[in-house]
Amino acid sequence: LRDFDRDFLSEEMPEDQKEWSDGMKIVPDNWSEDGEITDKLKGGSGGMDESFSLSGEEIEISMNASGMVKPGDYLAIYLKGGDAYSKSGKRLGRELQPAGLAEVVSADGSTVRARVIDATTAISKGYIVKKK
Repeated sequence: LRDFDRDFLSEEMPEDQKEWSDGMKIVPDNWSEDGEITDKLKGGSGGMDESFSLSGEEIEISMNASGMVKPGDYLAIYLKGGDAYSKSGKRLGRELQPAGLAEVVSADGSTVRARVIDATTAISKGYIVKKK
């Protein structure tokens, strides 16, 4: 099943991004994200569709709770991976691939607008964020 997950992810990604970079993190099962990217904002019209966000673009994030962040806060952006195991087969947690950093522009309840200030890879809807 683990291989299936990795293959499934690979099919969704452009050819040049199939390999996970050396920066992959492994987080324990009790780690949880603070929110999820729900849209890319361009000139007021939403609709992320198949497009990707790069540095300088604004994204909309749905936070897990109101008041978690304020303008000027930073959010680390990650792509969620599969389960992580040691070479001996012991479960270590979940894989996360760092995808970039965003700065909060505005917060309205649990809906946050942020500007991508550093994208190490293309960022799309469904990626998760964690307050830094």
